[in-house]
Amino acid sequence: SCQAALTNQCTLRAAIQSANNRSDADNIDFTLMSITLENDLPVILYPVTIGPDSPPRVDLNGAGSNSGLVLDELAAGSVIRNLVIRNMSGNGITLTTGTGGNAIQGCYIGTNPAGSAASANGGDGISISSPSGPLPPAGLTLVDDNVISGNEGDGIDIFGPNTTLVTIIRNFIGTDRNGLLAVPNGSGGGDNHGIRISADAYGNIIGGTPPTQSNVIAGNDATIFSDGISVQGNALLPNVILGNFIGLTPALVLDLGNGRAGINAVDVRPHDDSPTEVALLIGPTNVIGYNGSTDDPAPGIRITGTSRGVYVFLNAIGVAEDPSGFIDLGNSGVGVEVTSGPSFVGIDDADNLGGNFIGANGGSGVEVTGNDIVVQGNLIGDPNPDDAFAMGNDGDGIKIAFG
Repeated sequence: SCQAALTNQCTLRAAIQSANNRSDADNIDFTLMSITLENDLPVILYPVTIGPDSPPRVDLNGAGSNSGLVLDELAAGSVIRNLVIRNMSGNGITLTTGTGGNAIQGCYIGTNPAGSAASANGGDGISISSPSGPLPPAGLTLVDDNVISGNEGDGIDIFGPNTTLVTIIRNFIGTDRNGLLAVPNGSGGGDNHGIRISADAYGNIIGGTPPTQSNVIAGNDATIFSDGISVQGNALLPNVILGNFIGLTPALVLDLGNGRAGINAVDVRPHDDSPTEVALLIGPTNVIGYNGSTDDPAPGIRITGTSRGVYVFLNAIGVAEDPSGFIDLGNSGVGVEVTSGPSFVGIDDADNLGGNFIGANGGSGVEVTGNDIVVQGNLIGDPNPDDAFAMGNDGDGIKIAFG
């Protein structure tokens, strides 16, 4: 074993090297609570569990010049838990095992050990991809109960045509560990986001309908090009975004808007081999507010490019209701902007339960500038015109520019 070989002195590097010498699953535990890397760690070749089973977290500091944890495709089934992963030269965690079977739980990625301020990784917080070629999914990849903030790239980047079944729940992405302060991802500049799904990744899930599975995806405002969630590319099966707080926290009152759109869907389409004509489901129960700025207005949701097969349903966009009444969460631009279709804003069902609540936004409630776009079953504007707190959108309820 690692300890026997080194007379009970085992570095993290030596522990990974020892685990790489056998294909069976291994555990790497820690006696030190803080480690500063002097060199890049070896790539992890086989399944391993790294980190204590509960806090306190082990602080893994890359010293600004060393790479984070990298898992090879044969390491599917690994668990990374209760670590602080910061100040790496590139990504905090890189999974090239996007066909599944991994878990990242309870980590602070891109922040200081207190989870209160940035200690940036130089790339993405978590990068998840898959090897090329026809590979069956190996199982769920779970990203659960982490703080993923302060990174120079995306908070989470999911890409590649075999990258599927990534489930992201209970994370703070772009804020401190309490969701009270913005700690934006994308600080390296350019086109970086809270979460990015691209390059034909499919069948991934962001959030969940029980409130305990919600993500807070907010504060990613390092540049005016930073969306809360950016989705691009073909999807063999739809990606799903549900039950999240995007641009705000569950308390609803803190403006932690993302720099651009809450959700930006660009060139999202069903794959040619898809068994369904659905590429992206946005809903139910996302609360999307405060995104964009006065100087750079942005929508709560944008569907553009060559997108088709996008469904937006049962969300609160710019306004929400709590026991005290309605709350203005207005996005700086329109509520929902749609330029391509077939796309659907609201689902008309027999019980009229498939629509969105769209109000208090800085532009129109819904703006349509394309063809084959259906808007139905939504509550757009002030639900109670006699209420002292008007929740109407600043522009039209529905604006059809052409199409």
